[in-house]
Amino acid sequence: HPDQIATVHSAFAPSAEEISWAEEVVRTFKGAGGEVSVVRGKMVDEPVVLQARRILKQRAAGQAGDS
Repeated sequence: HPDQIATVHSAFAPSAEEISWAEEVVRTFKGAGGEVSVVRGKMVDEPVVLQARRILKQRAAGQAGDS
């Protein structure tokens, strides 16, 4: 039902912690020239960066839907 869309989007939106992690991953990976790096004690390679970018894309989609 259309009245439930905002609730569903909110329930599946990334948390502030997930967004913070994703931003840190992308920033660190770029800073390392796209090479494997470490964020919060964990290895970051291309699949991890892709996951982080998906989270940031979800956030952007949610913000676009808020307006």
